[in-house]
Amino acid sequence: MSVFGSPLRRSAALSVVMTAVVAIVFFFPIYFMLVSAFKSEPEIISQRFSFLPLDFQGLGQFQRAAEIAPLGTYLFNSSLVAAINVGVTLLFSALAGYGFAKFTFPGRTALFLFVISTMMIPTQILVVPLFVEIKLLGWVNSYQGLIVPGMMNAFGVFMMRQYVYDIPDEIIEAARADGAGEIRIFFFIVLPLLTPALASLAIIIFMELGKFPLALGCGDA
Repeated sequence: MSVFGSPLRRSAALSVVMTAVVAIVFFFPIYFMLVSAFKSEPEIISQRFSFLPLDFQGLGQFQRAAEIAPLGTYLFNSSLVAAINVGVTLLFSALAGYGFAKFTFPGRTALFLFVISTMMIPTQILVVPLFVEIKLLGWVNSYQGLIVPGMMNAFGVFMMRQYVYDIPDEIIEAARADGAGEIRIFFFIVLPLLTPALASLAIIIFMELGKFPLALGCGDA
């Protein structure tokens, strides 16, 4: 133990130091943003860097920001759009995944391939056509213009289909034998079993909302 103890301690110390360095590098932009929030504007744009505000502004900067822009409205709109978009997308993805995984109908494979093929289309290509469509529908500067284009997610359908495949058919058949309808089976048997997958998908969708062209519902052309 005495032979290998010292190298092990040096290796552990080196790992701690490297981890601390990486943590500092990643934390510095956050620290800079927080400190800059309490600096005056000339100090922010100055080439001289300071770790602490030389002219501490207190909460004045936040008050001026609230006067310039309706931050409360922005926060409410973002929260509302994100909540509805994530919730509806989870429901539709679970329904479609359940249908593709547990039901047999003509053209199922071709339709599923068509759905997942849309994942290969870059979002940038869809911005202009979607905006034109939203403008023709009169949804510019409206909640439906922000929510409806992102209500269906091909990746969500694919992910839910793979998870539903792992649900034993015997559970569903037993529920049908007991007289449960398809809607009851989905909401009371399939959906609870998909809770871990739905939680993961919700996080993914929420993070992807920033990349989706939400600006389609704002402005005019």
